[in-house]
Amino acid sequence: MKNKISEEQVGARYGVEMQRMIEAIVNHCEDNLYNADGSPKMDPGEVSRAIDSLIATLRHEASLIKDTVYEAYEANADESQAELF
Repeated sequence: MKNKISEEQVGARYGVEMQRMIEAIVNHCEDNLYNADGSPKMDPGEVSRAIDSLIATLRHEASLIKDTVYEAYEANADESQAELF
């Protein structure tokens, strides 16, 4: 059986991933939605690609949160639950 993962450890991991999602939103918006002079980019293709890239980044970070909860659930499973894995 794996080492148990505490609620505090799970919460800390959630916090890291949430912070990374927030940073991704801010950085993508600043870098990809606005020109150097602060005006919004108006090319639909460029904006669409920027948003698609942001969505991919957010999905990746969110999947790490899901991985964390599954890992904790498995690591903390009692003997009756262990056979599920």
